[in-house]
Amino acid sequence: MQALWGASDNEPRANCANCPAQLPGTGANHDNRPVVRFGCWLTLFGVGFVILDVTGTHPAALSWVDDRQPGLGVVCTLLGLTVIAADLITDRFDDDEH
Repeated sequence: MQALWGASDNEPRANCANCPAQLPGTGANHDNRPVVRFGCWLTLFGVGFVILDVTGTHPAALSWVDDRQPGLGVVCTLLGLTVIAADLITDRFDDDEH
C-alpha cells in the first residue's frame, strides 16, 4: 500500500498519476467522477439481473422484477454503459477546448 499512500495510511498521496484507478486519457481521477461511478453501478446491476435470469435464480427480494426480466437487466446495462461513455466523451471534448 505504500505506493498508493503517503507516510501514514490516513494521508493520500498528492500526486495520483500512478493510481491504478486513473482513467486512461483523462486528467481526472476516480474520486471526482460520480457520473462514471453511477454508470458502473447501473451496468453492474444490469448484468447481475441478466445473470440471475439466465441461471434461473429468483431471490425473494427481487420478486418484483421477475416478470420484467431479462429486459430490465439489458436496459440497465445499456443505460449504464451509455452514461459512462457520454461522460468520458464529454470530458474528452472539455479537455480539447482548454
